[in-house]
Amino acid sequence: MIASITALLAVTVALVLVALLVASLALTGPDWVTAVAVGMLFLNVGVLATLAGGSSITPMLPYLLLLLPALYQVLVNRAPVIWGWPMTAMLTFALVAALSTVVSSRPGDSFPTLVQWLLEGLIFFFALTNSIRTLSALRRCIQALVVAGAVVGLFVAYQQRQGNFYDTYLGLAQVSAPYDITSSSSSVLSDGVADGSFRAAGMLGEPNFFAMVMTALTPWAAYLVITARGLARRMAWAIAGMLASYAVFVTYSRGALLAAGAVLVLLALWGVLPRKALIYLSAAGALAVMAVPTLADRLATLGSLAGGGPSEDASAAGRLSEVEAAWNVFATHPFVGVGPGQFPLYYQRYVSLTGGSVHSGEGARNAHNIVLGLAADIGLLGLGAFVILVTVVVVGLARARSHTRLRGVATAALVSVCFYLGCSAFLHLAYARYLWLYLALSTAIISLALGEDTTDPPTGSQLRDAEAEDPGAPSGPARHRLQGAELPLNGPR
Repeated sequence: MIASITALLAVTVALVLVALLVASLALTGPDWVTAVAVGMLFLNVGVLATLAGGSSITPMLPYLLLLLPALYQVLVNRAPVIWGWPMTAMLTFALVAALSTVVSSRPGDSFPTLVQWLLEGLIFFFALTNSIRTLSALRRCIQALVVAGAVVGLFVAYQQRQGNFYDTYLGLAQVSAPYDITSSSSSVLSDGVADGSFRAAGMLGEPNFFAMVMTALTPWAAYLVITARGLARRMAWAIAGMLASYAVFVTYSRGALLAAGAVLVLLALWGVLPRKALIYLSAAGALAVMAVPTLADRLATLGSLAGGGPSEDASAAGRLSEVEAAWNVFATHPFVGVGPGQFPLYYQRYVSLTGGSVHSGEGARNAHNIVLGLAADIGLLGLGAFVILVTVVVVGLARARSHTRLRGVATAALVSVCFYLGCSAFLHLAYARYLWLYLALSTAIISLALGEDTTDPPTGSQLRDAEAEDPGAPSGPARHRLQGAELPLNGPR
């Protein structure tokens, strides 16, 4: 009896939520609904609600919310389905993962990861790329993304200032390692902060992945600063970017900072970023070290890592053994791997082939490298699909930079994707929804560059948003004519 009442209540709540979502879509339009869904996904509210005792289906709600604008565009506005090479590569990646699951020796262990990739990858990718049809819709999504990151950064900064690591602020300011809650003296808290043991982990609960996600967010904030109209708006977006950057610094993630520095140098040499930007960024880095003194100590360990210090030597040896074990798993299962998410289950068996003893007997370990991690999980076919997806997106963004109105946002997307992939050289594919989010936004930019925007002529508010992209460009009808010349409203010509 109680079970039936609970089930009826759950169905009623779900119907009410659907009704509210449909009402919001009708009242505010699809662009705002898409932006809200993107913000919710970035904040990880569905997962955090589930961990706090909510229903297991709660993490699906932001994805269902995101599907509504896509279906509205296709079914109500009669807009064509946006499908290009990135979507084809994403579908291929999902199909290979499904094949790998079926032929693996333990399909049940791969099934949860497969379902996650289908929901957070394929369906999410399709929904977001088909929801964003105009430059103003894209800009709203970017704004929602940066605001969400600033909210997390604000909670992290406040937590660091207060030194109260017991309060995670609704899960948005988690720390890496809980400490003994019976020791609440100020000296314990001070010592914990001083030696960097309480690393910020944000809404994810893992500092290195949190650093990767927030590092990839900073180029979007920089884009909003550059293109905002008025000093007040620029200052607001600059503060949002600084909060996101501060959150990265207090993760004390050496991999994220090292990868970001290497990517910036390479992009400057490539000509994507002006080389003088490196001077400004170096100055900003020096200010960050002064603002977070323990960050310098954390970065100094890179020297002991290169010099083979005892503790750092063990850390490096541990990660090297994981990478080598992933290679051995891939060499043994080269075509479709051992199954999505299954490499950690094979680690102990294959680490002995490397001759290493680090982490031996400690249970499952991850590959700490996205390429070898995917190669071990889904083999050469899956890795090939992933490489094609990333390559198509990067090349498409590079070409989109030739469009005057898209140059700024395409550059931000390109730097963001490169940041994420650079950090992934030291991490495996976990919290993949953030990677799919950045890639899907990039695909939307590519679609706009290809002239796949088939919506009606822009409204006055959309023209004002577009003018914010380039304050010196013509306004009103003149801009509309310019837009028609650059981005055909009726598809490719």
